[in-house]
Amino acid sequence: MKKYIFSIIIGLVVCVLHYFHFKVERVITGWTGRNFAIYIIYGIFLAFFLVLLFKAFSKTNLEIGAWLLAAGLVGFIVFTNPDFLFKLSVLELFLAGIIPAIEGKKARSIIPVIILLAVAVLVEVASNLSMKSTFYYFDAWRNAIVLLSGYVSGCLLV
Repeated sequence: MKKYIFSIIIGLVVCVLHYFHFKVERVITGWTGRNFAIYIIYGIFLAFFLVLLFKAFSKTNLEIGAWLLAAGLVGFIVFTNPDFLFKLSVLELFLAGIIPAIEGKKARSIIPVIILLAVAVLVEVASNLSMKSTFYYFDAWRNAIVLLSGYVSGCLLV
């Protein structure tokens, strides 16, 4: 468990950011403007997946298939929903999924998956508390899928 302390801290930071997402959005769009911030999010994903693509060509076909699955899923989620906060949350969750993979270095442990599932549920609870809405388990499931996409991509990156 001590090995994944940074993952737990990042997960808690993502939960806090989701609680204050509307304030975070105002700060980001105040500094950069909405379109520029969206292009930065697109650029981060594109750069990450291009690095992963170049690395995947030196490995097996399974890694290329996992890369395409993760890139396709994240691309679908980011490009189909035009809301800036949603794109920001996908970026935060994806990056939070990469951290346990880097910390674990492909270790055979269930702890990173448990951390990711807990973060997915806590993020949904935090956003529901901030908007005073009810818990919707499909949103928690979507959060878990984005976190696991980041985890799979991080495992391929390491």
